[in-house]
Amino acid sequence: MQPGNRILARAPAFRGAAVINRGRSALARAGLALGVLAAAAAGTVLAGAGPAGAAAASTTALRPLAFTPSGHNFGPVTVGQTAQQKFTLKNNSSTTSSRLTVSHAGSARFSITAGTCAGIRLQPGKTCTVTVRFAPTATGAVTGTLKAAGTSRAATASLAGTGGGYLYWSNYQNGTINRANLDGTGVTTLVSGQTDPIAVAVDSSHIYWANYNGTINSAPLTGGTATTLVTGQSDPDAVAVYGGRLYWANLGNGTIDEANLNGTGVTTLASGQAGPQGLAISPS
Repeated sequence: MQPGNRILARAPAFRGAAVINRGRSALARAGLALGVLAAAAAGTVLAGAGPAGAAAASTTALRPLAFTPSGHNFGPVTVGQTAQQKFTLKNNSSTTSSRLTVSHAGSARFSITAGTCAGIRLQPGKTCTVTVRFAPTATGAVTGTLKAAGTSRAATASLAGTGGGYLYWSNYQNGTINRANLDGTGVTTLVSGQTDPIAVAVDSSHIYWANYNGTINSAPLTGGTATTLVTGQSDPDAVAVYGGRLYWANLGNGTIDEANLNGTGVTTLASGQAGPQGLAISPS
């Protein structure tokens, strides 16, 4: 075959391959574009594409209305005590909500005590709050649901809590603060390394005690790091907590004292007592 003939023979195959390649490229671009549109409609974002095909990663679309936190477990709360949690509701959509209603379902031990959401139209990107209280009247676990709703959208948050009772005490000789169930099971050391702890009191979140070396201390009800709230006391021998205030008796100098729960604002309420060793508070 003459050289010219070889060129003519190869030329059609070359042009045909180019046309096929261009067609495949156009189809690939079209397929990728359709994939992006389909993924966007399904709430999925394409992470990338390669010779083996497109790799996709799913992302969770923001709900139009959403609570933060999305749920809360109040944990064990002693019967007769209360605990509170504030929830923040946000409008993640681009449109203002209809007028909101706020409610809760489930156990009556949960109640809504405060908030800024009920009755408002929440604008895009804006937030409001709802405060829920857990007040157990009996032992046992309960659940509930917090709900904020407009005409066409709603948000919920799960609620859980356990009404319980625990026995707390201090071990003077080994310097520990301890807890057990009311039937004596589940004995747990909450705090160790204390100096002659001699009295304890609890509220819904903390345990308080006196160290005979002159300090008033606290720790979370679940245990952990101890915090010294007050120093320089004279053989404190009794502790009580009520209405956001901490009270104790000083055996050494015969005084009854109080302070804020963080240890500030120490005030002597009574003096000249003859070795006070017990302390109790009546709300009425």
